[in-house]
Amino acid sequence: MGCERFDIGVRDATTGQMMNREWSAAEVLQNTPWLKRMNAQGNDVYIRPAEQERHGLVLVDDLSEFDLDDMKAEGREPALVVETSPKNYQAWVKVADAAGGELRGQIARTLASEYDADPASADSRHYGRLAGFTNRKDKHTTRAGYQPWVLLRESKGKTATAGPALVQQAGQQIEQAQRQQEKARRLASLELPERQLSRHRRTALDEYRSEMAGLVKRFGDDLSKCDFIAAQKLASRGRSAEEIGKAMAEASPALAERKPGHEADYIERTVSKVMGLPSVQLARAELARAPAPRQRGMDRGGPDFSM
Repeated sequence: MGCERFDIGVRDATTGQMMNREWSAAEVLQNTPWLKRMNAQGNDVYIRPAEQERHGLVLVDDLSEFDLDDMKAEGREPALVVETSPKNYQAWVKVADAAGGELRGQIARTLASEYDADPASADSRHYGRLAGFTNRKDKHTTRAGYQPWVLLRESKGKTATAGPALVQQAGQQIEQAQRQQEKARRLASLELPERQLSRHRRTALDEYRSEMAGLVKRFGDDLSKCDFIAAQKLASRGRSAEEIGKAMAEASPALAERKPGHEADYIERTVSKVMGLPSVQLARAELARAPAPRQRGMDRGGPDFSM
């Protein structure tokens, strides 16, 4: 595995709880008699790189011999292969010398999907079985009452040929997921009920979200059109270019995905076009000519504070 320290897990046969120990390779060997005793008492023994280890190992569980052959042919060569029960395998694939947990988790899910492996084991911190001990699952117990040995079948320790490509692909998938989450968050914010906004003075952002909620339902994925119409309505009500631009930057759905690298330019161009529309200029001129609202307390019949 190429690691200095490991997490060793012993799953209690009765409670199912995992007892965890962090050991060096030497400490694992020193504690082998204790691990054997725990295994003989019906407990399963597992291993994974310690949490603080910088590594690029990804576990793929529940594989057949044919799956392993396919992985090797397709550049996903395992760094080590463990036979956990007869003709059933786990593979640790090394994709880089070091890869973050989020990347490893995404790669684990990708490989599990590609080779129809166990999706429940596809994460960045999953335990694999430790070779040299028995698999205590009841379904593997023979009629004579024996359990199969967990066997180390391969241990080349090399980085997979497709490792760098898998890391790059995982990074792109994570970025895409983040963009989709941000889009969903912004769309959800457009659904803020009007009654919640009525409790406070409406800001340009509130108005923008309110307008977009109806426009998105009407025009669907034509979000640029929705942006333009919403900005036009805000401008016609007297909102400044700065206010409109800030509202778009904060809440325009999937803005970074739609306009990658030039969001600010898109906002500036949209607001500039809107502010130059004759209909908007006319509406703003009428607002400027309209008398200012009278202050509360100065209405007809209000109190007279003159001395």
